[in-house]
Amino acid sequence: MQVIEEQRKLIFYSNELESFREEIERSFAKLNLKEQEKAEKTKLFTELKTQSLLIQNINSQNIPIEYLVIVYTQCTVIAINILKITEILKQIGKKEASKKIRRRCSLLAIEIIISVVQLISKVSETIKIEINNSKVETIEKQIIFLDKINNIKIIKESLRIQGFTNIDRYLSAVIGLNQQVLKAKNEVEKSEGFNNDQRDETLKIINQFKSQIKYLIKNSLDIFRKKDNDKKIIIDNVQWEEYENIIETIGEVSWCRISYLDGVLEFVTISERHEIINRYIAELINDYFCAKEIGYIPVGSTTYKIRKDKKGKEADSAYKFTEARKYPDFAVEVNFSSGGVASLEIFKDFQTKEVWMWDGKDNLKFYILKGSEYIESNTSLNLTNVTPGIIRKYVQLVEKDKLKIYKYKKEFINEVAANIIESSS
Repeated sequence: MQVIEEQRKLIFYSNELESFREEIERSFAKLNLKEQEKAEKTKLFTELKTQSLLIQNINSQNIPIEYLVIVYTQCTVIAINILKITEILKQIGKKEASKKIRRRCSLLAIEIIISVVQLISKVSETIKIEINNSKVETIEKQIIFLDKINNIKIIKESLRIQGFTNIDRYLSAVIGLNQQVLKAKNEVEKSEGFNNDQRDETLKIINQFKSQIKYLIKNSLDIFRKKDNDKKIIIDNVQWEEYENIIETIGEVSWCRISYLDGVLEFVTISERHEIINRYIAELINDYFCAKEIGYIPVGSTTYKIRKDKKGKEADSAYKFTEARKYPDFAVEVNFSSGGVASLEIFKDFQTKEVWMWDGKDNLKFYILKGSEYIESNTSLNLTNVTPGIIRKYVQLVEKDKLKIYKYKKEFINEVAANIIESSS
């Protein structure tokens, strides 16, 4: 049943790709091409015809599921070559025709990539870890498949322009594949049947495979990075082990924050403005602590986790006041987008005493942990007499005149010092 369903999808994909090819041929009709353009077009169309021959047997019965993976990757290669041909159309002035085909073909290519990643994951599930060459060969084939499907740079610009709503499905598929690879790695490491050479060689291949998955995840997140707006991607029903595997696989990425709560995995790609506001607030905090000679440890956006409660979080900026503390005492969050993981729920379990939250409407709120709940406060717990209004004022001043940050930082310290003298007199 699985093979028949995949065959149906492949027939649809191949028919769509063939229609794109025919549409491009019509667009090229009656055009006077230069010799170099004509040669490039002929070469690409010849490649397309050769590649199309490889997917003509998908109606046959009893096709091995591994062969379907090869056909899927071939469809991806065809889609990429069609997109290359649309670039020629664009260069010779057929911009509208190029844009129309490019948009539709880009989205179809990503749908094919989702399908092939999901199918590779299913193939992986059916393969038991055994000490023989066929296992190694299978993993090597999967590395080749991934190497082909991660070649989507040519699609990237179209996705930025046109948008893509299925990123959560794509990431879910890749996360599932990542889980299979890590299971395989654990099995190989635990197995007593491998000799040292076999184990080293197999782990080398699996690690190559893992690095390809890392590229796929980072590349898909990078597609959605914006200069002025954050992009939030939420995936439900994710196991804690999968969250830990993702953290292990891609590491801490400066332009992405990852959170986990109650089976919900959240990726937030950080915009330039998000990071600017975060850095300005952090500089004001650092200057205050230095001016008041308060000891502190800046831990930035370090990942903190509580395994038993299955909660994990990367703040924008965080601070500890003693080296013995496992979790941050004080955190700052910039959150331009609504919905998603409830940050305060996680910080509460970290016993983070103070959290500052800057939202998409440029409002800043201070939250102080009182017992088991956060209470909104008009003053800071850790920065005496500092209010949300003061921080907001100086951040906005710097945003208007970025190169005078040195001036506003001095003014901030002077105002805070005056407030302290006023309140004590």
